[in-house]
Amino acid sequence: SIARRLADIDYDLVIVGEIGYHNALQIIESGKILVAIGHGSSEKLATVDMCNKLEDFFQKQKIKIDILKSRLGYKSWRYQVD
Repeated sequence: SIARRLADIDYDLVIVGEIGYHNALQIIESGKILVAIGHGSSEKLATVDMCNKLEDFFQKQKIKIDILKSRLGYKSWRYQVD
């Protein structure tokens, strides 16, 4: 599962839009910090600005960190209503 893969990666914090209880528990029990900001909030913030804001923040704090941005961005899934 994605939760198992996230639990096995070396990082301190993950920010998600939505997550189920058991997946969240699996990540948290691996010692990670999990922030679930909600689906709507994640769409408003995540894809366009969040990466830039995080990079700016850590640079100003003189903290060396790699920020990885999804190549799919907000267009990672679609649906069609007929």
